[in-house]
Amino acid sequence: MRWGIIGAGGIAKRRIISAIKNEKNSTITGIMNRSNADKIAQEFNVPFCTSDLDEILSREDIDAVYCDPCVSAQGGGN
Repeated sequence: MRWGIIGAGGIAKRRIISAIKNEKNSTITGIMNRSNADKIAQEFNVPFCTSDLDEILSREDIDAVYCDPCVSAQGGGN
């Protein structure tokens, strides 16, 4: 499973990213965060980063996404 992370806040950094990376058949392909996306992607060795929600959702190399509950509550960060 190729994952995208939307909203890489505390929960994603402390729990979700490591859980996905520890799964044998899972990888994180991209991270979307309104700020610091490049820093977070570099920290976790993720090949793609963006601050644009539509850009990560339209990628064909992502099968599933984790969306931080705070991003969802804020309307996708818009």
